[in-house]
Amino acid sequence: MSSISSNSSGGGNNNNNNSNSNGVQQQQTATSSPASAAATVQQQQQQLIKTSIVSGKLEIDDVVLKDTYVLRNLKVQSQVDYPLTVSLRSDLAQIAFQSTNENLQDTETEVPVQDDDFNQLFNEVNVIDQLELLPLQTKNIVMSFRPSLLLSDHQLLHQNQSDPTTGNNVGFNNYFEVKGKIFFSCNPTTTITATDNNQDKQQQQQQQQLVVDVVTRICRSQIKVDLNEIIFDDCIVGSSYIKDLTIWNRSEMPLVFSIYCKEKIISLFQFTDVTGLPLATENQVVPSYSSMSMRIVFKPNAAGQSTYKFKLENKNDSSNYELIVIHSTVTSEQQTELIQVSTNSFDMGDCYSDEPTYGTFTVKNISEDAVEINFSSDLVDEVSFMLHEEEVESTSSSGSKKKKKLENMAIGDHRDAEQQQQQEKDAAYHGRSSRTHQESNEVIDELTLNPGSERVIQIKYCPKSLFSLASDPRALRLNNKTFRLLLKCPVVSVLHSFRFHRR
Repeated sequence: MSSISSNSSGGGNNNNNNSNSNGVQQQQTATSSPASAAATVQQQQQQLIKTSIVSGKLEIDDVVLKDTYVLRNLKVQSQVDYPLTVSLRSDLAQIAFQSTNENLQDTETEVPVQDDDFNQLFNEVNVIDQLELLPLQTKNIVMSFRPSLLLSDHQLLHQNQSDPTTGNNVGFNNYFEVKGKIFFSCNPTTTITATDNNQDKQQQQQQQQLVVDVVTRICRSQIKVDLNEIIFDDCIVGSSYIKDLTIWNRSEMPLVFSIYCKEKIISLFQFTDVTGLPLATENQVVPSYSSMSMRIVFKPNAAGQSTYKFKLENKNDSSNYELIVIHSTVTSEQQTELIQVSTNSFDMGDCYSDEPTYGTFTVKNISEDAVEINFSSDLVDEVSFMLHEEEVESTSSSGSKKKKKLENMAIGDHRDAEQQQQQEKDAAYHGRSSRTHQESNEVIDELTLNPGSERVIQIKYCPKSLFSLASDPRALRLNNKTFRLLLKCPVVSVLHSFRFHRR
């Protein structure tokens, strides 16, 4: 019975083993199904392509807001053993793609480049919107970003109108970010049929899209100087003369500038800081919203009147520069001062095209001999000189007017200090458009003064329009302008600055 039991029990065990075996097999089948499904999904989700952009995010810093394109090499690699067609698209209008660009000869480096020396034509050709890849092939394309198109973005313009903390208009002179995406849409170039026994490839043959985030950090770069015209008067050959110039960085981006001038005149000038240390003419740096003082040392080597021009070019944006004009008067030996002018500079105020504006200054002979003075100006057609004879001054707030006739002085007469001070005060007041004046109709270009005598000279300035078209909106704005008056006996230069406006 034991054996039967044993047999019988053995038969029962076989049945149980079969049952257990079937259960284990079912369990193995059940447990293997999710893994197989996951493998299938993973296989289906296998990327068809990859790019050289790390972590799927493209960041471009320190983009200068200007017309010059930013160029960057970008590599796209196929990950499958069949040909692909890759469509290229971005939601940023500033981004385009090129198969090649002659401005980027080195296709290996992927550092963004924005160079003003680029040939603009090369940035406009070979533009593509799709790419053909052979199995496992890698191709290089060029991505271009044109920041100047942002200037037509009205929403962005509105956002950059003012600083919300200060209310000051800052435009694009502060850094701002522009974000977008690049889309790589992949499709197999050929169709794989079921007869090829490539079911896995069939599953992969569906459109797949790779998305890359793009972040650009942009700022306008701007250079400004406090003086555009410098005058070195009464210089002597071989001596040194100094003028200071302040250079401003008007933006958040660090300013890099260089100084350019003709090679034959650079030997006459030296550029130093305020402590006297020499400054290089290349790649000077001014930090964000800061300034630097530059000392110009002039050492003439020949007598005469000369004009020199220097260009301070913003290396971030070559279209942004300041032109410095330097006028010099040099003699071979020290000249005895013969005349004295009451002022070396003054403001003519608001001037209007085709309407005269008047100003006055006093010239005095401080020598012991009669001197002859010649009058001239940089603006021959707009400036004239006359003897100032009589003015009418408004002295009462109630509207009553008191006439005051200045003494008509013959050449050689002398005025005391009180008369001169009062005359210059009246002349300064009556130089404005609120005065009425009686002037000699005779325009003078020379005058003889006896020793110790002085005369009040009246300037008549009738500016011409700066713009040819009256409809030009710039004609309705005040525009700064400077010019010189030259009194030669020897030369005494008087620099004038004024605001110019066309009605």
